[in-house]
Amino acid sequence: MEKIDYSVLPDYMREAAQEYVEHGYEPYHHDFFYELLTNDLFGVYRWGDETNIANLQVWMKWLYNEVPHPCWGSVEKVAAWVAKGGMVGPIINYAIGGGGCGDF
Repeated sequence: MEKIDYSVLPDYMREAAQEYVEHGYEPYHHDFFYELLTNDLFGVYRWGDETNIANLQVWMKWLYNEVPHPCWGSVEKVAAWVAKGGMVGPIINYAIGGGGCGDF
């Protein structure tokens, strides 16, 4: 798996970005991050907060240079990325009734 630098993103956005890219967690629709991923500039400005709008160039460079291109650019690409489970697949939590070894 390629190493992606999340440190350039606003602190409070890093976890959501990492969960989406690496595990295909579906971002909230009508949210800044979803609109950015689906290439909806009007949505980005509608839903983006002051920090994310001020860092839009950082976001664009990050997407283009750090993130696999199949995971952004359209609604269809985002849906396919979510269905695929991101770069490494979804996290399965066996500790909470997920089955497998270690069931209590």
